[in-house]
Amino acid sequence: MMKVDSDPFFGDAISTVSRVALNIYDSDFTDLSYPEGRDPGHPILIPLIHAVLWKITGVSLWTSHFFNSLFTIALLLTILKWFKRSEADEYLTFLSWTLILVTPLFLAQTAMLNTHLALTAFVFLAAYAWRFDKRTLFIIASCLAVLTHLQAVFYIIALFLCFALDRLQQSRSKILKADIIDALRWFTPSALIFVLWGIYHYSLEGWAFSSVDYGDHRGFPGFKRFVVNLVLSDWRILDYGQIALVIPAIWIFARTFALRKSYQIWKHPASIFLILYFFNALAISATTTTGPAHRYFLPVLPFLVMASAEAFVRIKLGYRLSLLLVLLSGHFWFYPGKIVGDATLQYRSAIDLLDEVKAEVPGKEVYSFAPLGNPSREMYLKEGVSPLKSLYDQPLNSVSYVLHSNVSGDFSTEELELLRTQWHATSYEKGRIWFNLYANPDSVPDKPEGWQLREPSSAEKWMEGLKKKFKGE
Repeated sequence: MMKVDSDPFFGDAISTVSRVALNIYDSDFTDLSYPEGRDPGHPILIPLIHAVLWKITGVSLWTSHFFNSLFTIALLLTILKWFKRSEADEYLTFLSWTLILVTPLFLAQTAMLNTHLALTAFVFLAAYAWRFDKRTLFIIASCLAVLTHLQAVFYIIALFLCFALDRLQQSRSKILKADIIDALRWFTPSALIFVLWGIYHYSLEGWAFSSVDYGDHRGFPGFKRFVVNLVLSDWRILDYGQIALVIPAIWIFARTFALRKSYQIWKHPASIFLILYFFNALAISATTTTGPAHRYFLPVLPFLVMASAEAFVRIKLGYRLSLLLVLLSGHFWFYPGKIVGDATLQYRSAIDLLDEVKAEVPGKEVYSFAPLGNPSREMYLKEGVSPLKSLYDQPLNSVSYVLHSNVSGDFSTEELELLRTQWHATSYEKGRIWFNLYANPDSVPDKPEGWQLREPSSAEKWMEGLKKKFKGE
């Protein structure tokens, strides 16, 4: 069994959860905001709950991981409830649970402490409530979603599209006054909560939703990058073996649409998956300059596996096993020269390598960019565990040690060239993860004994060259 209860906050879990939760806890709940200059703009419901739990149990990673695991349990129970109310075969529940629990993206995000797992649980609960006409539950779930992450707005709008398409079909393409009133009843509360968060946030920071602290990552990226983002979105949903889920889901959607069962078409998991996926892909592509991450599509995964499960039981055993093998193979997909990210459990090797770096330079400060360059307390909830510091506010030549790896981005071509040609260096590797530790010759005149830099493979060099060409460097 995967043991993650002592895994540190990692990746965006630091910026969206750890920093603000610690800020709330340290202020004894008098400061319900992000630290100054480090605000991504997301609502603070999940960090606030972390801080409350720490107040009860003490500040610990175990507490945070336990809280995070509750969303996985809630999601699985809601899938069970969905199929029961649909009077579907119990085997579909078992198959859906199996598929989602072996999907690399879902496993990776359950191990991490991002807010996307909570967002997924709330969005799915809202869809369940709409599917089975539970308006009060929908209002609660949708309001919790928009208080969890800004991206929730895209998913709630997409659910509104599902709602509208279903009503149009039922009323034979006529918009009825009763449908408009009903839509307001269902969707106004979450919209109001989102606006109230914006007003509260504006009163604190002077801006509502679009972070000025992360301005380089937000906003319309231009038409060319928008198209690139759309292509990347298509790849994100197919990547790491998920193509084995998408193909059966599309087949089931086509089959359901062909049958023309009025109660199924737009309330079917396959339809919900496609609408939520495509709307979110368009919205994300138009509002981010750095491209869509895999986790941005985590909330569509429950609908995808439910639709795929229905397809799996209708196809021959040989095809079923082949698709399952493709999905399982996703755990081992790897691209030389690419930032690994947090879509598979491969990122966890970085945690062990950090211990090796600490042992190599005991008592020394090591600087890096995100997601590595974060203080020990923001990662491990205590001082002295990690030697890492942020390189964003430091000139490269002013520090003694710099850490670069295939889990850390933001190094420029010029910075990497300087490090490789003028600094002392050594490497550490575990699985697919590698770290390059560089020592400034101004601070460490002699190359430490045994230091040796890894040699990139030809595939890695080719990928790096391709990236430079694509970026126009």
